[in-house]
Amino acid sequence: MSAAAWRAETRRLARRLSLAFRRIEARLRAPDALLRRAPAPGSWSALEVAEHAALMNHHVLLLVGKIAARCEARLASGERPPEEPSRLDALEMLAERGFRWESPEHMVPGGHATAREIAGSLREQRRRCLALLTRMRDGEGALHAISMSVVGAKLDLYQYLALVALHLERHGEQIDRALGRD
Repeated sequence: MSAAAWRAETRRLARRLSLAFRRIEARLRAPDALLRRAPAPGSWSALEVAEHAALMNHHVLLLVGKIAARCEARLASGERPPEEPSRLDALEMLAERGFRWESPEHMVPGGHATAREIAGSLREQRRRCLALLTRMRDGEGALHAISMSVVGAKLDLYQYLALVALHLERHGEQIDRALGRD
């Protein structure tokens, strides 16, 4: 794959990430009482769903930072990015409403964050994701991968960022339902 093709692929992923982040950021401007209302007993409120998404992003971006550093080291040692783009289609099942996975404790919302704080975290995470894609726009992000237990495979930088987008899309829909916007 040419550098131009990789750039087109990273631009598509950047657009998808931007839309997914902005959707949730926009929903966080709803009235606080509506954001804090759980749609059903035992379910998360829209604010808690957004907090969970920000927590997941935080932990995934820690891994992505490690991947980026390894990719840059491999690039510096002369390795070249693969010709073919990373496969993202295998991750799509994670965004399906029927997919179930128990969130680890460190990704369960505490319910103490405000909409403003969560929106600020999401904006910063969006900025970091897009900066990584700009830095790794020619396929460099495929030079290293780290295991992801939920998927049962090793994922590279692009696949982890696609996972962030999918997770945000899934929970954006959940937030819409919680806010009565479905």
